[in-house]
Amino acid sequence: MKINLSNILLLIVMASFVSCSDDDSPSFNETQNYFNIVVGNSWTYQNTYSSQNQLTQEGSETLVVDELITENGKDFYKLKSINVEAPGIVTSMLTSGKLSESEDQSSLSYTGDLNLSLLENLPEINLDIQGLKLYDQKLSAGTNLYIKEEAITQTVNNIPFTIEVEIYSNYLGNVGSKTVNGETYNDVISSEIIVKAKVTSDLAFLPVTVLEQQDFLISTLYFAPQIGLINSDTTIEATFEDLSNFGLPLEDILIISDQELTDFTLQVE
Repeated sequence: MKINLSNILLLIVMASFVSCSDDDSPSFNETQNYFNIVVGNSWTYQNTYSSQNQLTQEGSETLVVDELITENGKDFYKLKSINVEAPGIVTSMLTSGKLSESEDQSSLSYTGDLNLSLLENLPEINLDIQGLKLYDQKLSAGTNLYIKEEAITQTVNNIPFTIEVEIYSNYLGNVGSKTVNGETYNDVISSEIIVKAKVTSDLAFLPVTVLEQQDFLISTLYFAPQIGLINSDTTIEATFEDLSNFGLPLEDILIISDQELTDFTLQVE
């Protein structure tokens, strides 16, 4: 067999060219802007809220980037809700604090309050959240983004209750395409916020578990590139121990909330 040196050189050059082209092509993990957070931008959601004791509530809500503030050299964005027919759980959280993004827009974080109501007769729990990441594109799917543990004691009718809370956020990665309200979005990324809760007390001088540790809140968020939050699904659930013998009947909790993007008005800086 006759070997042509020029053909070999040509193959080497072509292989080198293909190799360089592969290296220079943008990777699947290249970061994008997944929350177009500019003052004046707005997103309108159709919200659905249901619980075991109430009729399903439906209505719209518009989330607006209201203000840019700078604290210690870092920019934060404050949001507000307008034209609220039915509030959503995730948007209520977002408007209770402020958002910040990394310089390369690869991650988005929330700082503010998280308010929880576990028992009907207990005051609402107010948790201070600092830098809870809602997503980080540079990390792998399944990566934990945030964790906070806190124990709170409250007394009602001279009965002490200890509430142990754990808060997590996890990055679920790129989930591909997702259809929301008839619109299909591509390269969607997702994350989840989980709140675990346990409640104990002293009843008749006996230590009693009121609520075994369980996932009290699970909220799954979906973000589309160049747009922002397109959908959130939230379940709040608590199954209490039977304490009727102590004169403390407790009703289980089940709340389901869904928010779907229906419209948006965006400008890009």
